[in-house]
Amino acid sequence: MIVCSCNVISDHVVRRAVDDPDASVARVSCLFGHLGCRPQCGRCAPTLRRLLRESSADGATTCAAALDDVSTEFGTPSPLAAE
Repeated sequence: MIVCSCNVISDHVVRRAVDDPDASVARVSCLFGHLGCRPQCGRCAPTLRRLLRESSADGATTCAAALDDVSTEFGTPSPLAAE
């Protein structure tokens, strides 16, 4: 399933990036950097955060950094801030 229309990123690509031991993609911004692209409209950020959280919960090894708040770049509050 395509989760980022602007950069044509699928959920499979996200999961592969998280599973890559050479990539540290605990944050949405790290994911974009790893994939060589940049966020455009920001609509995908909540879905990408969820996928990163799910992949981390499934035992993937990622850094202990909090999940990214890319949405602040677009002026919307992060739903993670309330957690």
